[in-house]
Amino acid sequence: MNRSSLLAAILALFAAAARAEEPAPTFRSALMAGAGTSFDVYGLRYELGTDHLAFFAATGPLLVLQHRRPTPGDNPHDHFDFALGLRYFSRPTNDGLFVSLQSMFSVAGDQPVDDAGYPMRAESKQVLKSLTLVAGWRWALSPHLAVEAGLGFGALRGAGCEGCQGMTIPDVSVGIGYAF
Repeated sequence: MNRSSLLAAILALFAAAARAEEPAPTFRSALMAGAGTSFDVYGLRYELGTDHLAFFAATGPLLVLQHRRPTPGDNPHDHFDFALGLRYFSRPTNDGLFVSLQSMFSVAGDQPVDDAGYPMRAESKQVLKSLTLVAGWRWALSPHLAVEAGLGFGALRGAGCEGCQGMTIPDVSVGIGYAF
């Protein structure tokens, strides 16, 4: 056995030993309630992730309101929004500092409405409504209970109000929830 083969074998043993010492990733999930674009304005958010990274989906009150009974003078139209995002945690326990990228969407084919709730032109239908970046902190109050707060900014896209297209918006996020 020559020196390069011996060196390669030693490096392979060290690499195998290092991999054996690394713990397997821990999968985590959480159900949070709160406000901010990561909660679809305000609503429920479900997270699923590993030690430092989580994917989440959220829906707000429009899920409940889309089938409400109309009142006299009301013009209800089916309308459904949701939010999707990705969050990085500085700690493997999914608490501490986080950075989150999220977007609010409407269901494809959804009828956009103006500020008064009336349908807009068919050519103004959109899917992507906002894209925001938030930095914040999550406090683990117990092994399962957590609260969080964050602050960020983003862009609003065609949200059904005049002059809102491309407008920069602040994003304040607060929430409380249960980690599984």
